[in-house]
Amino acid sequence: INIVLKKNAQAGTHGSALAGLNSQGGYNGSVNISHRLERLEAYGSYDHNQVNLLGRNAMREDQTIQRFKNGAPDGSSRVLAVEERDIRSYNLKAGLKLRPWAGGQVRGEFLRGLQREDKTKVVDTRAYKPNGSFASRARQTENQVEDYAFNQYLLEYTQRIGQNGHLTTAYNRVDSDQPKPRTLSTQKLTEAGANLDARPDLQRIQETNTDRNQFAQADYGHRLGAGLSVAGGLKWSQRERRGEQTTEKFNYSTQQFVASQNGANNFFAAE
Repeated sequence: INIVLKKNAQAGTHGSALAGLNSQGGYNGSVNISHRLERLEAYGSYDHNQVNLLGRNAMREDQTIQRFKNGAPDGSSRVLAVEERDIRSYNLKAGLKLRPWAGGQVRGEFLRGLQREDKTKVVDTRAYKPNGSFASRARQTENQVEDYAFNQYLLEYTQRIGQNGHLTTAYNRVDSDQPKPRTLSTQKLTEAGANLDARPDLQRIQETNTDRNQFAQADYGHRLGAGLSVAGGLKWSQRERRGEQTTEKFNYSTQQFVASQNGANNFFAAE
């Protein structure tokens, strides 16, 4: 048998595309493409995913809570919740691979990711006295938009050492911003579900988390023989998060929203 391997047989442009649907009305799609020369390869990809948890596909919750005081029944609550979510995500990747010499490869890669989630949650809470009679009822409506965006940067070098050794070093940085604005409306109701008054409790909450993370790693592996190898490595990481949250409550006397902040939700952490 005479097998002849052609040099640079994998050179050229290659690509693929994929699309899919799910039973809940969502869909996904992706495109990949690469172009390879003798020592250099450029590649990229894009994907999009849509998840619809709406209507009959919404998340539903039904809870009955029994309260006790000093071991004796102290009333109960019935909680009915319906939560709808519209989730969309996008990822765009671009990279280069360079093989400068035998057994060595340098890879640089950039990834941009976005995810947007629109959420609406309605919670109907009924409270009952210990004798089972009606105590109170309230309906809370929460609307939240969560925009999550991140940039990831990767620089990696791999090198084959001799016939059995392999060294990998990499630096990775991830920067992300996660704003989550939401509004809350809590309306007191009669037992039948009618509005008890025209003054619902209104809140606007602006929450943002900002992350700055970076990692460096070196690993070496060596094959000693059939089925036996040793490996070791070192990893360094640095993580930072800044959290900010402002809550605004509507004042019916002044007809204005009044802002406040809580120290527990406004912080900077690093490790």
